[in-house]
Amino acid sequence: MTRLFPLLFLLFFIASCVKSAPPENAESGSGEYTAGSGAQAAGRNTDFRDAVLIRGNFWTRGITGFGENGFLALTGEYRISGTKQHEDSGSFSVHLTEEHLFFSGEWLPLTARNLEVFHRAAEDGYYAAVVLDDGVGTLWTAVFHFPRGVEESGLNLTDLNLLIRSWTESFLYFLSLTRTPSDLSLPAVLEF
Repeated sequence: MTRLFPLLFLLFFIASCVKSAPPENAESGSGEYTAGSGAQAAGRNTDFRDAVLIRGNFWTRGITGFGENGFLALTGEYRISGTKQHEDSGSFSVHLTEEHLFFSGEWLPLTARNLEVFHRAAEDGYYAAVVLDDGVGTLWTAVFHFPRGVEESGLNLTDLNLLIRSWTESFLYFLSLTRTPSDLSLPAVLEF
């Protein structure tokens, strides 16, 4: 399963980057499309809806997944909402840095929606990294760490992909409003 997880992530990430169209049986003129039916058709676990920042917006030295290092990163930990079947659906961490990270051969590359994405499975869980351009020449890298067992908690690859996309979109919006790195903050609530 450890080797299959990155390949499946890659496939789901590519598939989710295609803009969803309203279902054929949707009423035209309602002016509203809810993702429920499309999400179910795509295999998404619709019981999961949000992740909340429980600890974060502090600068740390060292980014998990890159061995011993002293990279400066804005760090946060998120708790993912549970379901009746999985009351504790887990948590994940994010390290956001301006440092230029080297992605060794164990990180699988992907480009989608003009984003560079790298991911890999490891002994301690699953990692995904997204390289983001702030529009004025600074590249930021967000490194997500989902601890081992995240798939057993009821989250599937589509859920993780939607979560990462939600985080990325929220962060880019907040980044557009900041003037200096000290103004920067991680998104507090993610809906996916």
